[in-house]
Amino acid sequence: MSSLSLKIAGKKFDFFNSFELSLIYNSIASVFSFEGFSFTDEQKDLFRPLQYKKAKVYFNDELLLTGTILNTSTSVENQQSLASISGYSIAGVLEDCEIPVELYPLQFDKLTIKEIIEKIIWPFGIKLNIDTEVRSLISKKYDKSTADAGQTIKDYITELTTQKNIILSHNENGDLVLTKTKANLKPFAFFDENMPSTKISLSVDGQNVHSKITVQKQSSLDTDISGEETINNDLISVYRPTVKNQSSGDNSDTKNAANMILASEMRAINLTINTDRWIWFDGKKEQIIKPNQIIEVLSPSNFINTKTKFFIEKVDFVGNNEGTTATLTCVLPECYNGEKFKNIFE
Repeated sequence: MSSLSLKIAGKKFDFFNSFELSLIYNSIASVFSFEGFSFTDEQKDLFRPLQYKKAKVYFNDELLLTGTILNTSTSVENQQSLASISGYSIAGVLEDCEIPVELYPLQFDKLTIKEIIEKIIWPFGIKLNIDTEVRSLISKKYDKSTADAGQTIKDYITELTTQKNIILSHNENGDLVLTKTKANLKPFAFFDENMPSTKISLSVDGQNVHSKITVQKQSSLDTDISGEETINNDLISVYRPTVKNQSSGDNSDTKNAANMILASEMRAINLTINTDRWIWFDGKKEQIIKPNQIIEVLSPSNFINTKTKFFIEKVDFVGNNEGTTATLTCVLPECYNGEKFKNIFE
């Protein structure tokens, strides 16, 4: 049915009735599910519920995801045992758990972002992967940083990285990744609205976009210094201002926070491509389309009148007995590369 395969605790499975695999860039975890494949008595322990077995998903010999099995459904018919499983990348546990009580108190003094993150993910055996581009941004020590008792680890880490304009992601090994998208990525593929078995859809949500974004940082108890930064969205010609509060970081982070809010708002321009073509030949070998790649799109029916670059934020792969399809969720590259937004509809 496909070139995808699954390994559970080192045991390989190639045959299953259907699968869903979502690779997500702007997230600490991707997700997967495989349904309706058989197992022998010798393999039964691999599917025992609540074991949180490690699973790896491959395309040919390329590792796409290293994760944990969360959910198991089994059945038996005509003495054949069938199983369906689903789960997420290893770092996904940080979405479900708060900071362990063993690490209390929740105040971290004189530590860098790197030191804070490594300290709170260490009990889970998760590695931290830091791209060269962001190392200087996380080297400054905070006088004090405090997490909330009811806050998940993922939410607290996101709070720290957002103020520094750092992208929180993960990789195929299940590591937590701090990164910045490169601005010079070359297009991986080209999609035209006349391509067979391809549907291109554009969705623009104007309600959540503003013409002017102001971020304010309140002064702390031990200083009377506050911060404020305002940036304009030149694509919006009508008056639609917004004011946000900066909850952590220092005054030097206020502009970064404003830029991150702008980038988040501009995800309102959302392009979706449904296609049966999710494998491309790069001149040397077949490659699967993945997030963190640039594509070019031409679709006059969607107001995209010239070849326009889009950044792949998420890819959903679905396979069953009828075939395989991919759904690409894309945003403007400027949402990630820090460059000035351009009006693609002119």
